[in-house]
Amino acid sequence: MIVADTGAPRLPADALLAKAIAHEPRDATPTLAQIETDRTRSTEFLFCLKSGESESVYVNPYDGAVPGMLSIEHRFMKQMRNLHRGLLLGKPGKLVMELAGCWTLVMIGTGVALWWPDRARRGGVPGGVWLLPRLSLRGRAWWRDLYAVGGVWLAFGALFFVLSRLPWSGSWGKEFKALATSASLGYPKGAWGEAHVHSAAPSQPAGAHDMHGDMKMDDLPLHQTPWAVVGPACLAR
Repeated sequence: MIVADTGAPRLPADALLAKAIAHEPRDATPTLAQIETDRTRSTEFLFCLKSGESESVYVNPYDGAVPGMLSIEHRFMKQMRNLHRGLLLGKPGKLVMELAGCWTLVMIGTGVALWWPDRARRGGVPGGVWLLPRLSLRGRAWWRDLYAVGGVWLAFGALFFVLSRLPWSGSWGKEFKALATSASLGYPKGAWGEAHVHSAAPSQPAGAHDMHGDMKMDDLPLHQTPWAVVGPACLAR
């Protein structure tokens, strides 16, 4: 990822792409080129392999040398994402996680409804605005009050936690992303000014594959990731 700045002009993107293609199987399809403005960073080309996996090829922008390649799926952080988002079970795991998140919203709503201060008396304790546990209570009533008030305060954080995750889920997130796209939400291209995505180059060297389709959000650098990103067919799981 790191190269020495020789002070020489960098090779054209098409030439760098040709170097990267030479190190991949013939059936590999280039899908993303991350061309950094930092002169000490290599140029990264992402390829979709016939197996469905993705692989990065790093090219020295000054001499065209390929210092190395990395598998996207086998990286440690990729495995952590898969465990966090789908329990390493693929689409069924992602559905389970989405259902758990949605059910958490039900638990929050029903819990607030049980706490709501305008409800009738419970156990001889008058209703009221219970934002702090009532220390005058004793026994079971005190524990119930502590649970209810603590749950109400935690509900704010839990609500934010779940709602900020659902836009990246499968079913609910798909509709949210469509809405965000239609409303032109997300980061405009080049907003961060650090790198740009190079795809569908107008001219490519002989034997080069066309770059097409948007990448998965996981495959894009964070500062380039808009709200609505869909994966190409070769990366679909």
